[in-house]
Amino acid sequence: MLAFLEVSALALIPLIWSTPVEFGGLDFRPASIGSWMSVSGCMNGFFQFAIFPHVIGRYGLRPVLVVSIAVYTVIFAMFPLENLVLRHAVGGPNPMIWLLILLQLGLLSIHKMGFGKFPPIADG
Repeated sequence: MLAFLEVSALALIPLIWSTPVEFGGLDFRPASIGSWMSVSGCMNGFFQFAIFPHVIGRYGLRPVLVVSIAVYTVIFAMFPLENLVLRHAVGGPNPMIWLLILLQLGLLSIHKMGFGKFPPIADG
């Protein structure tokens, strides 16, 4: 389930971000998409290195796994919301779109915490 959700989101991000606004996308250039994906990689590295050990230690494996799957409801809901904000932007790009993209990429990094540690398989 984790891999399916991740692959589907990682396929949709460049597709939707490069699609023209009138067709439901964000009309980003390839260089801009690449820059945002590199920001995503940096955020993921920070989350895995600095936050993941504390989250696993405090909440345990199961809650982290459940949250890493549940964040995809928000990640997929962000695509039409980003387009809606961009359609109604007056006088150029709205700073709200950048916050929504950072939130979406941050949630993608939170999702990747579910891959960090799987519970041991019980004998039996």
